[in-house]
Amino acid sequence: MNQEKVSPVTIWIVIILAVSAFLPAITFDMLFPGIRTRIHYDDWQMWQFWIECLQNNFHGTEIFASFPEMLDKAKLVLWMILTLGVPLSGFACVMIWKKKSDAKMTSMQTSAVFAKLSELDEYQGKDGEGLILTKNVRMRLNTCFTHLLVVGPTGSGKTQSFFLPNIMKMNPDYSMVITDPKGELFQQTAAYQRSIGRTPVMLKLDIKDHSICWNPLDTPKDPVTMAKLCRSIVVNKGGDSSGGAGDPMWDNSAIDLLTSLAYIVKSLPGDA
Repeated sequence: MNQEKVSPVTIWIVIILAVSAFLPAITFDMLFPGIRTRIHYDDWQMWQFWIECLQNNFHGTEIFASFPEMLDKAKLVLWMILTLGVPLSGFACVMIWKKKSDAKMTSMQTSAVFAKLSELDEYQGKDGEGLILTKNVRMRLNTCFTHLLVVGPTGSGKTQSFFLPNIMKMNPDYSMVITDPKGELFQQTAAYQRSIGRTPVMLKLDIKDHSICWNPLDTPKDPVTMAKLCRSIVVNKGGDSSGGAGDPMWDNSAIDLLTSLAYIVKSLPGDA
């Protein structure tokens, strides 16, 4: 079941409201220590006291008449400003932050520009960690698991400036899977990879003697596993063993034939 995440803005608004409930009492006690116990207003009544001060404009109330020497008018004005100004400032900061966050997200989703060198700091890591982008810029390892596109015409230096430096300088403890249609990257780097402890292998089906391979008949150890393997091969070829669009007889016949041939090959002496 999908659960909606609570917005950070909502969390901050709740925090500001919670703090605002006690803010009049806290700020009043800071400015007028010890007086609140004499005027008999508890924490929850201080907002009522704030409204009374606003309505009476600091004149003619019993409170001021009783404590004229303690309730300094300047401090009272400061208290009212702090009581109302702090939560309003908090709301304003949250709204400004939300607006900037939304604008940044919209900019990322709708437009793209070339980054400045100073803007790459958040993506950079220590030497030996992530992919090398330029002579002076190297990505953090965790940012390397996102998409990265290298664009350049033939002969522009993609291999020399990006692929070879990364293959040669990547931490030996990390593995790499490289698509190398021409085989030139393997030829240029295999010897070095062996020298630093890696075991480079190549999958090239048209050169059987130099390519790694996998014999699916080595895996099954019993007839049930062999039958499952043959069924999986037939089903994943693109057909429909459930008979959705065509007659299932053809897939079933192919499974039976492949299973029989697999048993024959598996029973031959030596390597299958």
